Amino acid sequence: MAQKRVSREEWVRRVRELEESGETAAAFARRRRWNAKSLTWWRWKLGQETPPEFVELAVTEPEPLADERLEVVLVNGRVIRVPPQFDRDDLATVLAVAEDA
Repeated sequence: MAQKRVSREEWVRRVRELEESGETAAAFARRRRWNAKSLTWWRWKLGQETPPEFVELAVTEPEPLADERLEVVLVNGRVIRVPPQFDRDDLATVLAVAEDA
């Protein structure tokens, strides 16, 4: 008995069902008495034809690395670590207090 030829549209439907099932191609085909190799080939073939999808990404500023900090060592031995973005007036105040202490 000759096997019925399966249309491309039918393979598209089968592959979609396979993907939605979460099963392996072998298990999915076995339960339906389909040829697992044909199912796998069609999944590959249809995947090759699918245009890539673009995903929108949000651009964020990277966190400053600890190594980017400025380290100020005072004559009295005190150490002040300053982050990359700092207020000059605040730093001047901290330095004045640290030197006087």
